[in-house]
Amino acid sequence: MLIGVSAYLGENQKIISEVPEMTAAKETLDGIISDINYKFNVSKTALYGRTTDKYSARSETVKHLMALAGGLYAWAAKTGDNEILRASHVSRSELKNIRESEFAPVVKNLTDIAKNKKQQLTGFGVSEELITNLENYLNRYKSSIGRREVSTGVKISAVNSLKELFSDSIQALEVLDKFAEVLKLKHKAFYDEYLNVRRIRNIGESVAGKSVRSKPPAAVSS
Repeated sequence: MLIGVSAYLGENQKIISEVPEMTAAKETLDGIISDINYKFNVSKTALYGRTTDKYSARSETVKHLMALAGGLYAWAAKTGDNEILRASHVSRSELKNIRESEFAPVVKNLTDIAKNKKQQLTGFGVSEELITNLENYLNRYKSSIGRREVSTGVKISAVNSLKELFSDSIQALEVLDKFAEVLKLKHKAFYDEYLNVRRIRNIGESVAGKSVRSKPPAAVSS
């Protein structure tokens, strides 16, 4: 309905220009609509890119960790190091289902073991390059988690801003209603169609599950 009202007034610019304050009120409404569109897009996209980064980094971390764990396991089995054998006995399914708070410590533990044994692991496919790449992917994963937390705050802030903007839009529409009344006597057809446009509820006027709408002006018979 907000866009509909703005479009209708724009189509009748010549009429509303007879009341300069109405032109200014329309510009205020247009600014609110622009802000609503921006905040709506922020609320919908704030998490998407961050979540994608997180899953990509975790996937790469798991891939490199499995290569490192495989080498560790083979070395431990050959040397009889049961402690490292148990620690390196991990599967992709376990890593997939492990909690976010537990994932990084598991990776770091195996990485530290590999760094301490790297001279002995060269013949088991565990190179310094593999260890370095694994550490880099783990750092990228931890960084993506932090950015996602920030993005969650951005999303919440955008939703709260939307509530305020829709409240502002109601006030802007009520001001326009008053000016439309001023034009009614001279431009009744314009006024009647304005009422029709005002009665069309904008699907987008729902924020956080709450409908936000203003009451259209009542038609007064002349």
